[in-house]
Amino acid sequence: LSIAKALDGLVKNYLHGREGKSQDKTIKGTYSILAVLPKADKRNAFIAAGKIGQKVGDYLSANNLKNDVDITWRTVTFPYDSKIIEGLLKKAGNHGK
Repeated sequence: LSIAKALDGLVKNYLHGREGKSQDKTIKGTYSILAVLPKADKRNAFIAAGKIGQKVGDYLSANNLKNDVDITWRTVTFPYDSKIIEGLLKKAGNHGK
């Protein structure tokens, strides 16, 4: 199972059921989920979201590190809770091991 498919499944299954439900601390907007997998060691996956993910991408570009990693972007637009994001990222990270 690729990290891209794992992320797609997590986004669809974990977030879709939350759409439209009233929540506390709801965040509305579009978020990019970035998965960075070092080619030397596929067990290590780095997952970041939103502006942090963009900064990671910029860092890799600036330091010519894109050839050393596999990068997958997934964008999701939802109203969802910040704790849900944390749970999603933790679960996605587990798929990279």
